[in-house]
Amino acid sequence: MSFWRNVCQCSLVVALTFACLLTARAVAEETAALPEKIELYYFHETVCGSCDGDQEFYDLYNEVLSPEDRALYPVKIYPTNVYQTGGKEAFAEKLALFGHSTDNLSFPVLMVNSKLFSGLESIRSNLREAFLTAGEDIFVNGYVYNKLTEPDDIFARIPVDADHSTVLYFYRITCEECNAAKPTIDALPESVSIGETDTPLDVVRLNTRSGNVRDILYTMFDWYDVPDEDRVVPIVFLSDSYLSGKEDIESRLLADLRDGKGLGFTFDRID
Repeated sequence: MSFWRNVCQCSLVVALTFACLLTARAVAEETAALPEKIELYYFHETVCGSCDGDQEFYDLYNEVLSPEDRALYPVKIYPTNVYQTGGKEAFAEKLALFGHSTDNLSFPVLMVNSKLFSGLESIRSNLREAFLTAGEDIFVNGYVYNKLTEPDDIFARIPVDADHSTVLYFYRITCEECNAAKPTIDALPESVSIGETDTPLDVVRLNTRSGNVRDILYTMFDWYDVPDEDRVVPIVFLSDSYLSGKEDIESRLLADLRDGKGLGFTFDRID
């Protein structure tokens, strides 16, 4: 009897182990598409024997990004001298991967995800926003708009539940007014009372510098007939209305949600 009990126990252990392995594999496959680090590719032309093009970027990186910025996300930096063996080939491969041409390019060149910045001043002025935007793409799962993977339907990745109240919030990381409006968005509750009914609230945050979000915003502007003076960020879209600018968002958003203006959000009306 004990023999068969041992056999059954061993079989159960094997089955549980196999199930765990399958679960682990499924999780690994699901998350494999997301990078573990922000990857910065810095290509430079350095032929001066006493110059260090790699260190030039490390110095710039530490100058532009504060210690608080750098602590937000893990990062891997790939400085490459295109005059060294393999450097030119590596640069050509990256250009081809992200669909960039060599037209009007000047070194140094920085690539962050699919974005390219050419020339030292362009790199200096765009590095912080590119870094923070790339970090959001990695860590805010569900709203990743990478040009290599985005669907044909630009709205396909935005979750909309007909039984929920929905807020679409467009912002830009380096926009001072967006940063001032952020506490209002952060303070929104998980549900809103509409009459006597508590309705779940979904807040979708869309960085206008990430992937195809700019195309989405342009479409929303046209759909809602937003006048030129209101075509700015921060801006919030509800089911049939919008709130443009920090003051409107702060003073009216929660009241509008309690009036039911976030209900019935759909993209079906967009051609």
